[in-house]
Amino acid sequence: RIEIVDDPDVLASRVTWRSVPLFIEAKETPRQELAGKSQSSGLTLVGEVTSPDVEGKLVQANDIDIRGTRALVAFNYAGEVFAGAVQVLDFRKADQPRVIAEILYNNADVTAVCFQGNNIYVGLGSNDPALTSGAMMEEFYLNGNRVESTGRWIDLPSGVVTDLGSMGGHIVATVGAAGGGVARINAHGDELQVDAFNPEDDLRSFDFVTSEALVAVCGTNPRMGSLDLGSMQGGMAVIDGFTNEGAKGTVEVYRNLCWLGSGDGGFQVRNAEGGLVARLRNHQFNEERPDLMVANAVTLSGSRAYVAAGALGVQVVDVTSVQNDDIEKNMYPMGELTFPAGVSSNMIQVRGNIMVVAAGKGGVKLVHMDNEREDNNSE
Repeated sequence: RIEIVDDPDVLASRVTWRSVPLFIEAKETPRQELAGKSQSSGLTLVGEVTSPDVEGKLVQANDIDIRGTRALVAFNYAGEVFAGAVQVLDFRKADQPRVIAEILYNNADVTAVCFQGNNIYVGLGSNDPALTSGAMMEEFYLNGNRVESTGRWIDLPSGVVTDLGSMGGHIVATVGAAGGGVARINAHGDELQVDAFNPEDDLRSFDFVTSEALVAVCGTNPRMGSLDLGSMQGGMAVIDGFTNEGAKGTVEVYRNLCWLGSGDGGFQVRNAEGGLVARLRNHQFNEERPDLMVANAVTLSGSRAYVAAGALGVQVVDVTSVQNDDIEKNMYPMGELTFPAGVSSNMIQVRGNIMVVAAGKGGVKLVHMDNEREDNNSE
């Protein structure tokens, strides 16, 4: 099923180092006072990683987890064929990031990844006849720069794992489509075990609000709500967005607010109970190409939000008033990051001074953030 690639020469060939300052270009931003202007972003493109080829199938970057100076990137294949990959990236030399390991799947899409200490957890969707249902999670161990299989995996309900995260001794997974839900997985002992499950159809993403609670978002009949991590119980509130089946759809908790990349519902900020605080609809990002805008994912750094906007690359939003005590909570599009030749973005994450952009078939964009922007949600 899998191939672990650890040949240094092969892995080195995946990365092209860059040193390209990125600007915020506002030429198509609806706010007239910004039209035609650009400004420094404080970001530098330091590397680009090519998408793996899995038995002749070029897979697409779609999920990210960053811990410290290392990052995981998940890849899947668009279409009926199942194929995927995981890349482990190392940023200890900020201007010379490396791929230190790669896992290739020839019969599974990789749709979610997360770290827990030196363990790596991989969320999958597959039609493998050994599975009771299509969703599964597999465990690996990162031994220095080597990835080793632990031989532990677990079959999960529904068709595909949509998100993974770790808190304390538990792994949490959301599984999408009919029969899905939120699974709390115990990684202690000889086997991985689901020790609590809350059923919800079409779960897309979740994040931890505290060490004892999480918030999750659903697609079909869009909803979001908080769950107690101990009991896995809680309520769901009706929201909008997340109905685009092909969109990523995420939630990230930052400064006690939930920041949603809700696909067709645009960029939304809500409280943990689902109450709307502020939003930008997709057409507010771009007057000339509003049909190309899809808010796949949102990540935060200081007073800026970065939106993975599909064909419109990475959009930058000023969220100062949302995080302050302003009576009117307004967000302002600043423009698009000027990646060379543009970039289509499925997922984005910032931790510390690292930004990673999952750019579909365009692979992965690796960005270093200046020190003055390090006031973000580092873990």
